[in-house]
Amino acid sequence: MRRKIVVAVLLFLAFTVALHQFYYWQTWFSVDDIHHETFVIAFICLALGIIISQRLEDTNA
Repeated sequence: MRRKIVVAVLLFLAFTVALHQFYYWQTWFSVDDIHHETFVIAFICLALGIIISQRLEDTNA
């Protein structure tokens, strides 16, 4: 249950950072300016890593 909450928070943070960038600079994701994108990618990768690790633990149990 805690992992689902952490994954939800990480995905929410990724969306919030992307929304902030869209609000101020009218672009969701731009490789040219890799500032906000770093955080978005990091949050999404962390969430995916948690999801994959949970699936691997479930299959090996």
